[in-house]
Amino acid sequence: MTVRALVISVFVVAATIGSVATAADSDGVNTNANLEKAIENYRIFLGLGIHHPQNGAVIRRLADLELIKSQRLEPGASSQGVTSTIPLSQILELYNKILLANPRGPGNDHVYYQLAKIYDLRDETESSIEWLERLMREYPGSIYADEVHFRLGEYYFANGLFPQSEREYQAVVTAGEFSAFYEKALYKYGWTLYKQGRYDDALKNFFLLLDRKLGDAKTWRVGDKPVELTRGDEELVNDIFRAVSLSASNLDGVNTLAKYFAALGSRAYQVRAYESLADHYLEQERVADATDTLHKFAQLYPGHPQAPFFQLKVMDAYREHGYKQLLLDAKIEFVKANEIGGVVWMSYGPEVQEKIRPRLMEITDELARHFHAKAQQTKNPEDYQLAVAWYQNYIRSFPGEPHTGEMNFLLADLYTEMGQLEQAAAEYEKTAYDYPSHDKSAEAGYAALYSLQQQARRAQGAEQRKLRLALVDSTIHFAERFPQDTRVPMALTKATQELFSMDEMGRSTEIAERVLKLTSPKDNPDLQRDAWTIVADAAFEEKDFVKAEASYKQLIKFIPASDPEYQKITDQLALSIYRQAEAAQTAGNIDEAISHFLRVGQAAPTSSVRVNADYDAATALLAKKDWAAAIRELEQFRQRYPDHKLQKDVTTKLAVAYMETSQTDKAAAEFNAISRQGADPELKREAAWQSAELYLKAGRSDEAVTSLEEYIDRFPTPLEPAVEARYKLATHYKDANQQSDYQYWIKEIIKADKQGGDQRTDRTRYLAASSALVLAQPTLEPFREVKLVIPLKTSLGKKKKAMEAALSAFGEAAEYGVAEVTPAATYWIATIYEEFSQALLASERPQDLDADALEQYNVLLEEQA
Repeated sequence: MTVRALVISVFVVAATIGSVATAADSDGVNTNANLEKAIENYRIFLGLGIHHPQNGAVIRRLADLELIKSQRLEPGASSQGVTSTIPLSQILELYNKILLANPRGPGNDHVYYQLAKIYDLRDETESSIEWLERLMREYPGSIYADEVHFRLGEYYFANGLFPQSEREYQAVVTAGEFSAFYEKALYKYGWTLYKQGRYDDALKNFFLLLDRKLGDAKTWRVGDKPVELTRGDEELVNDIFRAVSLSASNLDGVNTLAKYFAALGSRAYQVRAYESLADHYLEQERVADATDTLHKFAQLYPGHPQAPFFQLKVMDAYREHGYKQLLLDAKIEFVKANEIGGVVWMSYGPEVQEKIRPRLMEITDELARHFHAKAQQTKNPEDYQLAVAWYQNYIRSFPGEPHTGEMNFLLADLYTEMGQLEQAAAEYEKTAYDYPSHDKSAEAGYAALYSLQQQARRAQGAEQRKLRLALVDSTIHFAERFPQDTRVPMALTKATQELFSMDEMGRSTEIAERVLKLTSPKDNPDLQRDAWTIVADAAFEEKDFVKAEASYKQLIKFIPASDPEYQKITDQLALSIYRQAEAAQTAGNIDEAISHFLRVGQAAPTSSVRVNADYDAATALLAKKDWAAAIRELEQFRQRYPDHKLQKDVTTKLAVAYMETSQTDKAAAEFNAISRQGADPELKREAAWQSAELYLKAGRSDEAVTSLEEYIDRFPTPLEPAVEARYKLATHYKDANQQSDYQYWIKEIIKADKQGGDQRTDRTRYLAASSALVLAQPTLEPFREVKLVIPLKTSLGKKKKAMEAALSAFGEAAEYGVAEVTPAATYWIATIYEEFSQALLASERPQDLDADALEQYNVLLEEQA
C-alpha cells in the first residue's frame, strides 16, 4: 500500500469512527469505545507527519472529540470504557493551533464557539463572552448565531445590561419563530423591556408569546385548570401571566388589559389575564384594585361562564379583609346578576348552573337573615321590607329545596315581627301544611295558632268571634296533622285559655273540668295537667282561694320535682294559702291568719312565698304578744333565710321580743347587730348605745366595755353621747378598782370635751370638770408629804413646787365654771393655801439662833404665812 493510500485509509477510518462516536447511541459503552478509537486514529493520522490538506480538519475534529471526552458532553454518554482525559488547556492549544494555521478559515466560527464553551467550563466567563462577541462580529451568519445571541442576552440580562440584552434577544426574535431559541428569547425580550420600564412594549411581547402558547386553548371554563399543557409549558405560562400582571399594574391596571384586548381582539386566555392581575393585587393586599379587575371583566363580558366565579372571588377577598359593607353589596350584586331563570342564568349552561346554584342558595339565605337581623335591630320598615323581599326571592328561586320550608317559616316570623299577623298566619299555615314535612312544620302549625290568637285579641265584636272560631279550626288541624307533638294537649285547651284571657272564668273552668272527665290521670297525664292548670288558675283569679289550693294540690301530682313548672305551681299553691291568711287577718281573725301563714311552710316548704308567710306569722304573733312563739318563729326565720333582706327587720323584732321577756343579754346582741346594718346612721348609733346599756344592765362587763369602746370609735359625733360613753367606761373601771384604766378614761373625757368645739354641751363640760376635779385630788398627797425642815430653803422650794402643781390641777377644774365643781375646786385651792401657811408656821427653826434672832425669825415666818 502506498503512503498516500495509508493516509487516506487512516483518515477515513478515524472520521467514520468519530462520527459514530458522537452520534446518539443506546449503548453507552460502545459509544465511549468508538470515541476512544476515533481519537486514537486521528492521533495516528497526525503522527504520520505528512503534510495533508485535511490536517486542519483533523486537528479541529480531534479537539472536538477530546472536549466531548473530557467533559462527558455527549447526551446520554456513559463513562464506562473511557480512559483518562487530557486537560482543557491542551484542548485550547489544539483550537488555537487551528486558528494560527488558518486565522480566517470558514469554519472558525465553530472554533470560536468551542473556545467560548471551554472558557465557560473553566468559569472564565469574561473570556467566554469575548469569544462569543468575536464570533458574532466575524461570522454574523453562523449557524450558532441564534444560540450565541441568546447566550449573550442571558449574560447581559444577568449583569443588568438591559439595553445590550434587549439587542441580543431581539436578534433571536427577528431571526424567526423556527429558531429553537425563539420562545425563550421572546419571553426574555419581554422581561428586558419590563426592566427598562417599557411596560407597553413588554406587554406586546408577552401577549405574542401567550398567543403562541394559548391562542387556540379553550379557557371559557368553570374549573381551575384552563388547558392541557406540559409541566414546563404550564410553569412558563404561569410566569408569563405574572409578567403581564406586573406590567399592567405598572400602567393603568385593569384598564390596560381592557385596552390591549380591545386592540388585539378577543383571546381565549383573556379570562386568565384578568384573574392573574386580580391575584397579583390580592397578594399585595390591594383589595380595591383586585375587585375592580374582577368587576371589570364581568362588565366587559356579561354572561361569561367565569363571571359568577369572579364575583365569588370578590366576596372572598372582602370577607378575608373584613370589608363587611362591600361584602354585603357584592352578595346582593351576585344574586341579582345570577337570577335563576333570567337571561344570564340561561346562558351559563347546566355545568355552571350546577356549580353556582349551592352558593346562590347560601348567599340568598345569608342576605335574608342579614336584613332580618338588621330590621330587628333598627325597627326600620324599609329594612323589614328588604328582608321580606329576600325571603321571597329564596322561596321563589328554590321551591323544591328541603330548606325552603324553613325559609318560609322565617318569612312568617318576619311578618309577626312586623305586626302583620294576617300574612304571618297565612305563611305559617303554608309552611306547616303545603310543604313536605320538615323541621319547622309543627312549629309553624303551632305559630299559626299564636298569630290567629293575636289577631283575635286585636279584633272587636263579630270579627273577634270569627277569628277565634278560626283559631279553634286551626287547632284541630294542628292536632290531626301532628298528633304526636307534645304541644297538642295544650293546643286542645287553647279555647279555654282564650276564655280565661277574656275573664270568662266560669266557662273556662267548665271546659277544663270537661277535659278532666274525658281523660284519666293514668292515660292522659298531660291533658290532666293542662286542665287542672286552667281550673286552678281560674279559681285563683276568681279569688276562690280554697278551691285554688285544692286544684293546685291536684295539679302538682302531675309535675315531677325536676320539672321547671314544679316550683311555679308550688308558689301558686303557697300563694293560695297565703291569700286565705291575708283574708283572715283583714277580718280580724288573727289566730286563723297565723294558722294559714304557718300552713304555707307545711304545704309548700320550697315556695318563694314561704319567706313572707313565715315573717308575717311572726309579726302576727308579736301583735298578739305571744312573745315565746314569736321568738321561736323569728329565730327559725333567721336560720332558714340567713341572707334574706328581711333579716334586718327580724333583728329589730327579736330585740323587742327579748326585751319583753327580760332576755337582756340577747336583746343587747340584737341591738349590736342593728348598729351594724342598714343605711340610717342615727338608727345605727342609737342601736349601738342601746346595746352597750343593755350589756351593762345584764352585767356582761366584757361585752359592755367592747360595745362602749366600739361606740366611741364608730360614733365620735355627736359629742355628748360619745363623752357619756367614756364616762361609763371610767365608772366601770373605778368600780372595778382598775385605777390606771380609770385614770385613762377620765383623761379621755377631758380631751374629748376640749376638742369638741361647738358640739360641747353643759353635760360634756360637767363631765370634763368632774374628771378634772378627780385628776386634781391625787396632787394633794405630794404637797402634804413635803415637810419644811432645815435647810428651809431646800424644803420650801419642794413644797412650793408641789403646791403649784396642785393649784394648777384644781384651777383647771375651777375654770369650767360648773356649779357643782367650781366651789369644790375653790375650796381645795383655799385649803392648799391654808395648809401651806400652817406648814410655814410649824416649820423647823435653826438651832444656832439666840432669843432675839429667834423672835425676829418667827416674825418673818408669820409675815410669809
